[in-house]
Amino acid sequence: MQSKGPKTKQRLTAYSWLLPPVAVVMAVAIGWPAFWYVKSRETAAAVTAWMTHEAQLGRAWSCPSQKIGGFPFSVEISCATLLFQGEILGKTLTGTVRGFRAISPLLRTGNVLAQVDPPFAAKTSDSTFDITMQWGGLFLNLEGQPGALDRLSLSGNQVRLQGKVGGTGAVDGASGDVNVVLARGRHDHAYDFMVSVNQGSIPALNSLLDTQLPIDMQVGGTISQVDLRGAETLQDFLENWRAANGHVDLTTGWLTSGQIIFDGKGGLDLDGQH
Repeated sequence: MQSKGPKTKQRLTAYSWLLPPVAVVMAVAIGWPAFWYVKSRETAAAVTAWMTHEAQLGRAWSCPSQKIGGFPFSVEISCATLLFQGEILGKTLTGTVRGFRAISPLLRTGNVLAQVDPPFAAKTSDSTFDITMQWGGLFLNLEGQPGALDRLSLSGNQVRLQGKVGGTGAVDGASGDVNVVLARGRHDHAYDFMVSVNQGSIPALNSLLDTQLPIDMQVGGTISQVDLRGAETLQDFLENWRAANGHVDLTTGWLTSGQIIFDGKGGLDLDGQH
């Protein structure tokens, strides 16, 4: 009777080339969930730390019913309603959005894509500022780290804003598309920006231009000396910006509505009274 030992050994040798890839697959299968879990905990801890820091500055954020997901290729944090309360220009402002979801690719922690569900509502304690905003879709993309932002882009469609702002009376505006881009420029503390509105309806502006036709407009340029560090309020930020000789250079600015066309370039600085 022949021994099966040599044949079995030959068969194992023939399939030995499979061992390294199988080992890699098993290592990934075991290690990737652990890696995702660690990264998701780190992301949650970073969000908690940021909220704590904001609370120390008088700005309270809360994310009720917070959930963490996105496995296997991203970390996703969502909450049913995002709440904010803080002091803006000496008044207590309360704001809410119905739903919020932020997604960060697992291997690109400096990139965050946020989707916000309508409506957005904001109101001051004295009701001098009271607005509501609706939209079909609204997305915010952030690149960089908090306090060292490289790029911010905001895009929305079917946007409608209603309410009142100070003594300006009722505010009622709508737009087919709104796009905002803010990106770090070539010089330190300089950001390039672009804001565009397509198929807009802004009653006050329509009345000024004596037209009921949709308005398209775009404004772009560079803001110098932008430094978010050390500014706890908007007034602090404006004063720091003015003291650093900050200014806005408008490289493009145009507005069209039917046969009406405006086009301009220039600059903007702040005086001591802001």
